[in-house]
Amino acid sequence: MNFNRHKYDDMISDEIHDAFYSDQSLRGRIASLRAYAEIVVRKILDIDESEQITLGNHKIREQLEQKNPLLYDKVNKIRLTGNDGTHTQHINKFTENQFNDMRDALFWLYAYLFIDFFQRNPMNENLHALIYSQFSLLPPIIRYDTLSYIFKHGQQNIYVADRLSMAVLKTYDSKRAFEWIEKNKKSLLAMKYPNREIIGYAFKVMEKDQFNNWIRNVPTDAYQLCTRRISKLSIFFKNHRKYYTTLEQAKLYYKNYRLNDETVPGLNELHELMDFVFQGRNIDTGSIDNQLISFSVFDN
Repeated sequence: MNFNRHKYDDMISDEIHDAFYSDQSLRGRIASLRAYAEIVVRKILDIDESEQITLGNHKIREQLEQKNPLLYDKVNKIRLTGNDGTHTQHINKFTENQFNDMRDALFWLYAYLFIDFFQRNPMNENLHALIYSQFSLLPPIIRYDTLSYIFKHGQQNIYVADRLSMAVLKTYDSKRAFEWIEKNKKSLLAMKYPNREIIGYAFKVMEKDQFNNWIRNVPTDAYQLCTRRISKLSIFFKNHRKYYTTLEQAKLYYKNYRLNDETVPGLNELHELMDFVFQGRNIDTGSIDNQLISFSVFDN
């Protein structure tokens, strides 16, 4: 690995602060976000600090497009607005919408790190449960972008569908979550539930009476599973705040629930990616409930 995030500790802290937490002008915040995006591109392409790069460089464009065509589209959106923020030709005031568009593109770059991870470590019955639970500590929008992409590109299974329906709910609302379920009803109905692995795990961890009750009432396919879970969560969120929606809120949960296990394949790599995404971000404790409630795969 050529890229070492620790060599960028000071720069990341400065650019994140100036882009997201400072009182400087939108022009200055946009310029800082562009500079930070260049570090993210170094991470994605694994380029060390000794090599000079620019976001508009032809070689960089080719490498980004080779990895994923959407990558360059997002980087170019950041580059164009960011260039306007650093050059004197753009004399008009910037808007919050322009900054927010750049931020959304940056979040898709974050998501790409996990898209790449799960393309090499597919979400299925073989993926360790700790990978699933640690990934869930990311903000919903990053999970949504990640899961939505891999669902459309080769991983249409119950493990992705279940988590994607919840990510839609937590990123947007119940209306959009149910719309996603209905739009994908045909494929969800074809995903039978529970499979042998889930039944075997449930039998192992549940008391006999609990298991018998669960097996009698368990959904029979992903459509039922997603519909029931979104219905239950929708009712819950009418009376409770969503736990974390921003990186700043999620960072507190990541700090408290980050679990290490050297025996779990891929966990160290996942944590390294998450550490990078959270690097430089403040921790927001003001709008979060203290108790983290998990809706497990056995909820009906």
